[in-house]
Amino acid sequence: MTDYFYDALAYDYSEALELTESESKSPMAYGKQMKRKILQLGKRYYWKEILENDELMVFWRTTFDVPEYYNSLLVNVYEAGQSISPHTDRTKGLVSGSKVISISISPEGNKEKLGSMKFTDGNRYDLFHKTKIEFDPHEHSQNGIKHSATSTRKRINFTFRHME
Repeated sequence: MTDYFYDALAYDYSEALELTESESKSPMAYGKQMKRKILQLGKRYYWKEILENDELMVFWRTTFDVPEYYNSLLVNVYEAGQSISPHTDRTKGLVSGSKVISISISPEGNKEKLGSMKFTDGNRYDLFHKTKIEFDPHEHSQNGIKHSATSTRKRINFTFRHME
């Protein structure tokens, strides 16, 4: 292990959570201000705004036991009642064959249901604190499988990708 690894873990969980929430912004999409907040760390997936904070990226990757080669993290902060419409993730720039890892947490750490994630192939997942879902965006793109998510309580979603 390197000193850098230890430095990244020097974040206290609550400090990292507070920094993640405070740095998340509501971007413009299709000419409108989005309701949910986002934060992008590491390699660019979609949004232009990237926070240059490798330590925060490594902290979350390590906290959730995500392999080191996942080099892009998109954080979505959803308030109760917010959702994301059915969509298929972009595959441009993703390493061929790589999976997407999506992890939802409750900022308060409670164990109540936070929402749900539905796929048009019939798969549906209830989201609780630390729910982890993996899927193949390449397969979904090829087969026209979309997914959507709803939030019944405030939740923070961490989506890890392996970019080229």
